[in-house]
Amino acid sequence: MSQPIGIIAKIKIAESDYKNYLKTKEVKQLASSMFDSIKHTDRNFYIFQYTKKEQTLYVFIYYNYGNSETLKGIEFESLKSIQSFLTAESSGYLIGTLDCINLDQEDFHYAYTLEKGIWTDHKKLDETRYKEVLKDTDRLYKLLDGEFSDKVFSSRIVDTTIVKRIRTLQEKHRIENLVNRLHEASPYKPLYFFGNYYYNGICIYNPHQRLTALLEIDPHTFIQKPYGGADDKHVVIDNIVIATDPLKFKKLQKLESVFYTSSEAVYDYKGHFIPNADPKTFKLEQEGIAEDANYIYIFNTQIPKVEVGEYKIIDYGYSKPIIIYGEKAIYLNSNKLEQLNPSTFEILEIYERSHNTFTHLIKAKDKDGVFIIYQKLGLNASHLNTPIEVLRDIDIEQTIIEYQKTSHNLSEKKTNEEKLIDEIEGDDFIEQYNKNKHSLDFLLKINNYFYQCFQKWIKSKDKAELDKILKTYHIIEDTAWVNPHLFHHTACVYAALGEIQKATEEIYKACLFGYEEIKAIWGDEDLVILHSDPYYKELQQYYETNIKILPTPLITTEVLIRLDALSVEEIQSLAYTITKRFLIPDKSHVLLMQKSNSPNDQSWEVYLSLLQSFFNHVFKNSTFSSSLYKKFKDYELMPVSGHFEQFKYQFSHAHIAGPTLEDCRRTLEKVRASLDRIQNAQEKIAITNYINQSEIMKVLGEQV
Repeated sequence: MSQPIGIIAKIKIAESDYKNYLKTKEVKQLASSMFDSIKHTDRNFYIFQYTKKEQTLYVFIYYNYGNSETLKGIEFESLKSIQSFLTAESSGYLIGTLDCINLDQEDFHYAYTLEKGIWTDHKKLDETRYKEVLKDTDRLYKLLDGEFSDKVFSSRIVDTTIVKRIRTLQEKHRIENLVNRLHEASPYKPLYFFGNYYYNGICIYNPHQRLTALLEIDPHTFIQKPYGGADDKHVVIDNIVIATDPLKFKKLQKLESVFYTSSEAVYDYKGHFIPNADPKTFKLEQEGIAEDANYIYIFNTQIPKVEVGEYKIIDYGYSKPIIIYGEKAIYLNSNKLEQLNPSTFEILEIYERSHNTFTHLIKAKDKDGVFIIYQKLGLNASHLNTPIEVLRDIDIEQTIIEYQKTSHNLSEKKTNEEKLIDEIEGDDFIEQYNKNKHSLDFLLKINNYFYQCFQKWIKSKDKAELDKILKTYHIIEDTAWVNPHLFHHTACVYAALGEIQKATEEIYKACLFGYEEIKAIWGDEDLVILHSDPYYKELQQYYETNIKILPTPLITTEVLIRLDALSVEEIQSLAYTITKRFLIPDKSHVLLMQKSNSPNDQSWEVYLSLLQSFFNHVFKNSTFSSSLYKKFKDYELMPVSGHFEQFKYQFSHAHIAGPTLEDCRRTLEKVRASLDRIQNAQEKIAITNYINQSEIMKVLGEQV
């Protein structure tokens, strides 16, 4: 992921000259750029401050995304143009960096210095000037807290002259929408307001996140706010509408922690009402910590003060916990630590987290002695509701040593092969298999394990290696079809053991379940012993006449039966692989094959029913990929849900890029056509009602 980029400037300029500079078209363009950033919510941040005492302009422009071209854009040209107003006494610098987090000179795109009122690009600064830049940036960086759309109006991070121009542009944009374009808005030609909000002649809506028709919102008074938008009676956060006085509604933010307060209530970062919170006394103290008269809030978890008693809160810093030292209880983040004595509790040391997981390990003591507090948080730094262990009856120092080995990656390093063997031959393999039995990734690990064991057997001729393969295979045999490469390995094992019939049975399975590299079987030297076997020859002939002639083999009834026994989630996880591995026919193709081969054979009806079930499961909800839909969008087997979910996907993405709203209209026609093919009246009514009551149809004002 690329780092944020930025422009940093410090320019000594007389106040009178600075005021003249503010009147230029370049500064007006800068104000317009700031307005566009607010309107499109791109999370850029601008600091543009002039200090009269120092007679100096400080600028820090933080681009959340960008490249070297961004650093030479409007903002750069605006700052360069100040040279016309400088004197021989003017000095300073203008830096463009491709990494405004670390500010390494290697990432500087340009490094202008100002001497006697003239800009000179040195590419790299001398040590004294570089230290000056670091010091100034450190101060400016502290002002980046929160959203620019909020701070620009509520604090003095930008010169008031520019702020007034931004407000003028906002109002002009709003009036233009109202007077000139509001009446033109229609469902398939909506009017863009700001942020993620549109008006389509029916309602204001946000097509992203969870689409909702914001029917309560008055487009005539709807204006942009730091949290989203507001009309004269409501505020909107994403797609949540809160009926309240917008003038008394506030956004509270400390770094990543966000709350909202109105005169009646407190809301979390998503705009959800927090029961029992007191808006009159609610304060966000710092990131992760808030409180009101009755509660402490740690990472949005509400802790009653009555359960804590007198308390103090200590935040031990980045990647370390917040501890509530209470008279009645001790909390690690939002988790109450049981079986501790609060009055004698004391932390002795907090250890650095593990290199590969977010983990807390704390050495502490109370009246009952020294103990370890251990909390493994997994692969993300969420501090909520993960189990905490208080370990007393252990060798504490040895536990800490082992933890530190892991934390600093000092434990014995194992090869990938050794790790794979540990995983497959470990005591918990069956448990892991039961959790992942239809996971292609998990079965690929087993495939690699089989390969390793067989290669060892080739070198050593130690039958134990073959036994390992068969031992594992007998555990996973029922789901080996998910990765039919496994059958190639097991065929080789049985051939090595001289069990010809079993080896050919494995080849049959490889053919049946769509082994992509089936051609390799016929030339495999490890299977030469099978070449004279009649069944082997029959399978090879089947391959030549039925499989080789097609780009991919036709999906079989046996595969569809296996798929039909899985959950919707399991089928959807395998859908891309299955549709790539097999040729999937449409209903008309199946009926044609039935007519051509065996018109009265009832097995074709079973096959068609299983195919329809497969499509119904794959396209049941929004988890399928758009590319998968495109592959089968014209199939008669495509259920109404497939077309409808794609219609919702297209509608959301048509407001960004890719599909257009006209594409949406065409997909909606496919929804209607698919509905018309449903013969069961009750099913048709139920699906029609479900679609018509959906938010997207409310937004569009349509019915199917």
